Amino acid sequence: MYVDTDLANLIGSRICHDLISPIGAIHNGLELLSLSGASSDSPEMTLIAESCASAQEKLKFFRIAFGASNSGTSFTAQSIDEIARSVIERPRLQLNWSITQDLDRSVVQALLLGLLCLETALPQGGQIDIKMAEEQIVLYAYSPDINIDPTLWSRVNFPNKTSSLSPAQVQFAVFPQAIQAAKRSLQMSHTETEIWLSF
Repeated sequence: MYVDTDLANLIGSRICHDLISPIGAIHNGLELLSLSGASSDSPEMTLIAESCASAQEKLKFFRIAFGASNSGTSFTAQSIDEIARSVIERPRLQLNWSITQDLDRSVVQALLLGLLCLETALPQGGQIDIKMAEEQIVLYAYSPDINIDPTLWSRVNFPNKTSSLSPAQVQFAVFPQAIQAAKRSLQMSHTETEIWLSF
């Protein structure tokens, strides 16, 4: 299945844009309730606040990963680290970030999509290292139990394959096209415990 990248990115931007405002309003409402004397540490308020914060973080991530990419726009290394970590990192999956320079939005989009692809190969957790090597982005994933789905990962090297994808796997269709949009070439290799992506 070929993905019309421009159309898909516009749809992603529209969805994220329309959702960020009401979620922000909920967050502001919680702050107003707290200022008015309502208990902010009740289980109900805590659940709402945590869910709202999580939704905001995911929208920031998805807005870049699946939204329209404006060439020339850049992100600081710290902001990319925070955005990626808020969605990808969890107790059993660690991100190690060592990039220090600003990156163009098109490269950041490819980076975040690459992280989503790697995440599917680490169902039992592990670690992902993100670094620069000779102007190339390098994503390295390690886990004692790497799970490579050959049907999914074949799309990374052959983006026009016609195999179907579930919504949770759409990053495998968009990632190689984001690499092309960033004017990069992708190299991939893996073993039973490690995966390398560089572009």
